Amino acid sequence: MLNHSQIRKNILLALAEAQTGHLGGSLGSLEMQALLAEQVEYDTKWYTKAKHLDKPHTLQLATKLRAKRNKFILSAGHLAPALYAVWAELGLYDDLIESEEIEGVNSVDKRTEYLKGIRDLKSDLEGHPSLVHNPFLVDASTGPLGQGAGVSVGYGLHDLRAVKDPATALKTFALLGDGECQEGQIWESAMIASKYHLENLTWVVDRNFVQIDGDTEEVGGLDHTHGLPEELSGLGAKFAAFGWIVEENLQGNDHAECLKYLRRIQEKQTKHHLPGVILNYTQLGHPFKEFATYHWHGKTPSYQEALKAINYLDT
Repeated sequence: MLNHSQIRKNILLALAEAQTGHLGGSLGSLEMQALLAEQVEYDTKWYTKAKHLDKPHTLQLATKLRAKRNKFILSAGHLAPALYAVWAELGLYDDLIESEEIEGVNSVDKRTEYLKGIRDLKSDLEGHPSLVHNPFLVDASTGPLGQGAGVSVGYGLHDLRAVKDPATALKTFALLGDGECQEGQIWESAMIASKYHLENLTWVVDRNFVQIDGDTEEVGGLDHTHGLPEELSGLGAKFAAFGWIVEENLQGNDHAECLKYLRRIQEKQTKHHLPGVILNYTQLGHPFKEFATYHWHGKTPSYQEALKAINYLDT
């Protein structure tokens, strides 16, 4: 298991430095983002391989490597600070940090200093995942909500058709925001995924009931059921109606529970030959109550606020 406390510290420090980015969802979605990233065998020597290549050949090499492994798409692309911090904790930036003269990376904790470059014009750490800037790690450029879900269906269908035994197909995972599920593209993608029985496709919805303008139920009413069965939430029932296997993890900030539900849904997907979705109930800004309101959807902490939060993590 990765050090989630250290990852949270790096998110806080990076966004305090950048003074731009999305704090609340990055902290809240961390447990599942870390777990899904661990399902992908990233090539840890990606920078060395591309060192002497131009951009087109770098992208070609990245495409070949991607075709041999599982994929993880952060469809809710604004949660990139957490993904970058997870990749740093996995050591995926270490090659780059050691091989380049990067300004500000002379401290003891080079990973932390590297992450502080987020959203800087000199950095490859874009505000949203960019395949062009991080071709060996990012599986789809995201930002426009709903887009990553559609790309995940394409990957899933391709990898399923590439094998005779569906159980051996490479897997694609995507993390969506609950506000993102108000996008029509989500449901078009969901419909196609069940039609083609994409048992190798698993979505996770970060269900924190918060979006940029307030509560998701006030804005879009995702849970409105109008008499549907009570064993699933309204959002869960919607996915079930589209032919998906649905699990609802009420403890989405608990690593053990996230792992349990991921294993459970994959077993059901293999058995029933269908795509699966986990509604992962989380707290915005977890574990900090002061970051739990919708105002922190796209807000960054001051250094004082970040250090106060870090002190809390250390107690």
